[in-house]
Formats: sequence, C-alpha cells, structure tokens
Amino acid sequence: MFKILTYFLFIIIFLIKNIYASDSKFLNVSQLLVKNYGWETHEIGPFGQFYTLTLDSKGDSILDLHQIIKRKFGGNKSTKICEIFLIGRKLIIKNEHLIKTNYSQEKAKKARREYVLYGKNLSEKEWMLSDQFNWLTVIAEGTNSSSPTQEIFNKVLTVVDCDNFNVFVKYKNNKIKFPNRILINPEYLFLDMVNVTSKNSGKIKDIFKEMKSLVDKNIKNIKKGSNYLIKVGFWTNSKEKLFFEKLAKSVKPDNLMLAGDICELKGTEVCGKLLVSLDKAEDPNQWLTDLSNMIKQNKK
Repeated sequence: MFKILTYFLFIIIFLIKNIYASDSKFLNVSQLLVKNYGWETHEIGPFGQFYTLTLDSKGDSILDLHQIIKRKFGGNKSTKICEIFLIGRKLIIKNEHLIKTNYSQEKAKKARREYVLYGKNLSEKEWMLSDQFNWLTVIAEGTNSSSPTQEIFNKVLTVVDCDNFNVFVKYKNNKIKFPNRILINPEYLFLDMVNVTSKNSGKIKDIFKEMKSLVDKNIKNIKKGSNYLIKVGFWTNSKEKLFFEKLAKSVKPDNLMLAGDICELKGTEVCGKLLVSLDKAEDPNQWLTDLSNMIKQNKK
C-alpha cells in the first residue's frame, strides 16, 4: 500500500509542475507577463526599470512593479518567479540584442564607474550597457563566462527545478544553476507558452509512465536497504511502511534519485545506514540536499 501512496504523491507533484503544450511558441519574459500573467505593457519599464525582483509577504521570490512605474501609473502587480520557471518548461537565452547593439564590456564598466564615482547622469545607451553588464555577470554565475557569444546562448534549455533564489536548467545532460536575477533582463529570456488543454492528455500519459518507472526503480533500490534493516532486526515491516510514507511526503524526485543511486552503487549495508539517517532527520529532503552538495564539493 505504501508503494502505491509513493507513486501517487510523486506523480501528482510532478504532473502539476510539468504540464505544458507541445506546440508552444516562445515569447520573451516581458511578452509572457502581458500574455499569461495579467500585466499591462506600460507596467514593464525600459532598461533599468523593467520591474523589481523582491520577496512577497510569504517570503516567495516575485517580480513586482518597479518603484518608478508605481509612482508614474500606480497600481499593484506581481508574479511568483517559480510560476514563470515551471519545471519542464523550455527556455532560450538569446544574445541577439547584445550583438546588434555592439555590447562592449569596457564601455559598460566605464559607464558604471562614472555613475558610481562621479554621479554622472547616464544616457539611455549607458543605462543599457550597465544592465547588460549586470546581466552577463549573472550568466557567468552559471557558466563561468561573461562572454556575449558563449555557447549557452540560443540553445533550447529545459527548466528542471526552481527555488527562491535559483533556477536550474538542463543542457547537454548537465544541470546548470542560474540565480533568479537572470530575470533582470526580460528581453533576453524566451520561454515557451504554457497552455493546459486536452491536447496534453497524451503527454500526461507519457509523463505518468516515465515517472512511475523512475519511482519504481529508485524505490526498488532503496528497499534493498530497508530489507536489510528488517533482516538484521533493526526495523519491522510497519516501521518500513512509515519510513516510505515519510519519504514520499518530503523528498523531491531528484533527491529520491540520489538515495536510489547510493543504494544501488554502495550496497545494502551502506544503504541501510543511509535510511536510518534519513529516518532520524527532521527534514529528509534537506538532509539529502546537503549530502548532494557535499559530494559535489568533494569532486572539485
């Protein structure tokens, strides 16, 4: 019974985050805010005034009207960032405008320096250069390059996760983390349109089948550890059931995969010790996230 519950919880969460139309059209973030999220065109400002990235009263990261726009037009409008970066959504980061406007890092640094040190009133071109510089600095946090012609541009990426501070995308089987500040220049980010209709029925079936297979594989690997704990008398069958229910309610799919991989590669005894630690943890998902980060650090 607990296995069915596990399938149900993971698949429902996955489906909610991943439904989108297969025949989508790419629009930049400014266009999407107007088309999908109820913003008016005049509520999105020019360079330096597009909108504000901030937190709402619940602590969620949002796009809010820029203060200058609020003073000029009034009103309130906000959109949660992770409602834009839906898991499974396609993303293209374009550099066309950078090339067309002959972006120069040297000129951008000069404009920023004159503004900061001497309080110079920047021209619209200089503000644009400053914004472009800031945006490329954010890109570099994910790719280690601030080049306006780097490989990541103009490729179709897939959003695989989003939290309050970062968006994670997949490119060539690599997971890349960009700060949510990548949104500071909405004209350079293009996402596919979200359109939940009956056309998604076939896609839902495919997602369900894929997720069921993934969950089944990882649960099977993790059960090697729980079977070991039962065999040596450390756990009972009822304890195992409670553990898997806890796992299903709290652990995200990527961390479930990590636990499954460890159990598959390290053997039943190590797997058993892992499960005991997860069972004792107040937040098993965070415990696995910390373990994942530690593994990545050790690889460097």
